[in-house]
Order: sequence, then structure tokens, then C-alpha cells
Amino acid sequence: MRLYKSLALALILTAPIAGVPAIAQTVTAEAAMAAPDRPPQHTERDAARKPEMAFLLPYLKTGDTVLDLGAGGGYTSMLMSTAVGETGRVFVQNPASWVENYKIQPALDYMTSKRANITVVVAPFDDIPAPAKPYDIVFAGMIYHDTFNDPKVDATKMNTALFKDMKSGGYFIITDHKAPDGTGLRDTNTTHRIDKQTVIEGVTSAGFKLVLDSDALSHPEDDRSLNVFDVKIRGKTDRMALVFQKP
Repeated sequence: MRLYKSLALALILTAPIAGVPAIAQTVTAEAAMAAPDRPPQHTERDAARKPEMAFLLPYLKTGDTVLDLGAGGGYTSMLMSTAVGETGRVFVQNPASWVENYKIQPALDYMTSKRANITVVVAPFDDIPAPAKPYDIVFAGMIYHDTFNDPKVDATKMNTALFKDMKSGGYFIITDHKAPDGTGLRDTNTTHRIDKQTVIEGVTSAGFKLVLDSDALSHPEDDRSLNVFDVKIRGKTDRMALVFQKP
């Protein structure tokens, strides 16, 4: 495909960082964002999302099998599609209620019309699509708190299923809006935040090991009291950036 050929020269060898294999050949956030088939509703978000993508994309390499959990309209999915290349695969998962309520079916159709390595899955969060080979990467971008807002979803079951369907050495990467420390799940369906320690305990109890707790998305000026969609704080919330690994 022309997309991947045009980006081939943008491949680089990343410098070693915590939790990332030094030999991983990756695509930079800038190169992935330069793909010509990305829709305007994605590119207009690049400035706000670039720090998160610069944190995420070094963990992906050509040929990886990836799950974008709670992908929404696929902003991250297309960038990861570029990163894994023609030999990789990206599973784009959303619950049916999101597809319907947020009217994202056209966005999902657009992605599959442009990218042969994208597979759309409509399923509850705890019904993990089983790939032909185990996942190398699972990404939950700003949505882990949402897995607690559907009474029909069991987050413990989800984490256990993710662990089962991930290869040894694979990464489960979570970014999310921080709630005040010690508040557990109190704010998941009000201000749309979650306590970081609650996330860590839930994921590690499934067998994952926390290998990086990064401040890459930190905004200490956020007192974590406002709804994340409040114009005063939107795009500038204090966010966790956690990397878990299956031993």
C-alpha cells in the first residue's frame, strides 16, 4: 500500500527507554500523524494528543497484533495501524452502546475502507476478541474508568481475559484521568476520573507486572476536582500513563 511505502523512510530505531525493547523498530508520532489518509476530525486533535501518542507509539513495532480497547472513532487506531504496518493487525473494539450513542459507525467504516490491517469489533469490554496470535500490545486510552460504568461489565473478567490473550512480554498500556488519591471508583461516572492505585491493583491482580509509572501526561496544576470535559481543564487534566507487562 502506498501509505506504508511513503512512511518507510520515517522508520527509526528508538533510544532505549524504560520498559521498551531497545531493538524495537518504530514509527514516530510525527510520521504516523503525517499519513495522508487520516480524516480531518483526527488531524485537528493532533496537537492535544501528541504527548500521549509520543508516549505510546515507541512500544509498537512492525508486525505487532494490537487491541485498541474502547477505541471510539479510531483516532489512536489509525496511528497504531501505521506503526504496525501491513504485516501487523489492529483490532478496534467498542461496545455496541458507544457505536450507537456516539454515532461512530461511519468513522469505523472509513478506517476499514482505508486500512486493510484494521479489524472492527463491536463487543462489551469484558468480551475480548481473541486474535489468531496473542496480542503484543493492548491500549486503553482514557477509557479504563469507563469499564466500571456499565453494570453488565466485569472489569476483573476483562483484565483476566486480556492477560490470557496476550503474549509473554506483551504490554498493557493505560492512560486515564486521575481522580484524587484514595477515592477508588467514586468518580468514574461523574467527573470521569479514576484513582491510579485502584487501576494498578486491578491490573496487577490479573497477573500483569507494572513496569512503568510515567509522568509524561502529568498536569500538577489540575486539582482533579473538575469534570474532564469542563472547558477549564479539558485536554489539560492530570493523567496517569501506566505500562504493564505480562511476564
